[in-house]
Amino acid sequence: MPLSSGNDRTPRTRPRRNPFHPVLLAAGAAFFMAACSYTVLYIKQWSAGTEASRIVIEQHPWLALVDRYGETLLATTLAILTVAVLADVLWEHRRSRNVGTTAVSVPDRIQEDRGDSCS
Repeated sequence: MPLSSGNDRTPRTRPRRNPFHPVLLAAGAAFFMAACSYTVLYIKQWSAGTEASRIVIEQHPWLALVDRYGETLLATTLAILTVAVLADVLWEHRRSRNVGTTAVSVPDRIQEDRGDSCS
């Protein structure tokens, strides 16, 4: 969809959105929730006795799920996050190469600050 900018008559195209941003958001939220749940599970098991913590964990369905599959859940979400971050970086690198710009603009010449601009 061409867009025009003010008085300029040359049409511009809107840059395509990065499709990995929603994946990163969902995977990050899932990893955060899994890590927090695993931490709560660990604290409950550490603070109470073995039998008391087992009763508390079995009464709460989410903690029971994390007790059974917590390590697998953390490893899976971490793997998804790793793949999504790599895909995001490659997408941005490819897009910046196609546009012809770099991610960081480097000035041609750095001017020295003499401090006389305030006087």
